[in-house]
Amino acid sequence: MIRIFKLPEYSQIKVSSLQELSNLSEMRNDISWVDLQEPTTSQIREVEEFFGITFPTRQQQEEIETSSRYLENSGIIKINSTFVNIVPNTSNLEEHEMSFILTEKTLFTLRFFDSRVISETVKKIKQFPMIFANASKIFVAILEARTDFDADLMESVSKYVAEISKKINYDNKLDENLLLKINENQDLTMSLREALFDKQRVLSSLLRNEDLMIDSYNRLRIIIKDINSLIEH
Repeated sequence: MIRIFKLPEYSQIKVSSLQELSNLSEMRNDISWVDLQEPTTSQIREVEEFFGITFPTRQQQEEIETSSRYLENSGIIKINSTFVNIVPNTSNLEEHEMSFILTEKTLFTLRFFDSRVISETVKKIKQFPMIFANASKIFVAILEARTDFDADLMESVSKYVAEISKKINYDNKLDENLLLKINENQDLTMSLREALFDKQRVLSSLLRNEDLMIDSYNRLRIIIKDINSLIEH
């Protein structure tokens, strides 16, 4: 699916193909965000060809090294970031990759999963379109929502640890089930911390791009401060 967001006068268009939009060239300057969710190969190619951008393949998304997760060239920023979620009603983790391409006019996102972070961001933009009237502000809004969600995850992990500790103190022994829970907690904590370090590196790089992020500089500083606090949690 391809979703196109026009701002500052908010409108959202969902299409299966750009060919469905007869006035796409005319509306191009008003497009602030193009979100591709579980797109087909042809949908990705359409967006790439029309807007003159290039996304990583799904395999490349998963294999991109830490040093290559933030790339900047000719005023275009490319970012690949890991989104960590806990599967509802379990202690299992889901890790998904999302690709961002940020140009002066438009933000492009590519993902193969449903994201509550994106849903919450869309709600904010719809409610306050003038506040998120350009691509960089939309991108920062996604980062803010992701940081809030990470904080909720950290709180859930802390409660999980407290429950394990309480169980150990009550029973005064370690059985196989408790050992398994301890290992699960270690995996959760490690994955969350790696994802936070990933965002910390991206934000540090963004803060050096004063031209593209000038409108959001203070918000970026607040986000990185929040992430640092979560890492030290």
